[in-house]
Amino acid sequence: QGADARCGMHALNNAVGRAWQTPEDMDYACEEYLRASQQEGSAETREYHVATSGWYSSEVIALAVTSTSLRRSGIVEYVMSLEPLHLKPERLHGAVGAVVNVDGRHWVALRSVKGQVLRLDSQAGAPRHLTFAEYKAFISKHEAFLIEHAKDMTA
Repeated sequence: QGADARCGMHALNNAVGRAWQTPEDMDYACEEYLRASQQEGSAETREYHVATSGWYSSEVIALAVTSTSLRRSGIVEYVMSLEPLHLKPERLHGAVGAVVNVDGRHWVALRSVKGQVLRLDSQAGAPRHLTFAEYKAFISKHEAFLIEHAKDMTA
């Protein structure tokens, strides 16, 4: 796995169903996160939030979800819920998708398509259908975060 693997970026793109994040967007989110944490007096390092394999921390992933659209179009399209998805697994069906941090080393995406749960993994050849029981077991074993459409704040 080289630096171009970028599983976190691929998981976000698979979760929303389009090529949305770029390597530059992910780097921007990481730099913004580190800048903000340094302003708050934290001495977190880049190595804690991004690996050469293309893995990113959940903090950087969450910031990328909101910062990318905001930078491009001035609106926040999506938000990532930090509430563990396994507490309310049925929420996936009404959401854009989800990202899952597998063993702290690899990100994959989940999407609900016509009531079917799909696992999308940038290292796998094709999406994998999961039964609801398989899906619940998967998200209870790994950190899973829901991605939803942002609420319209202009109203």
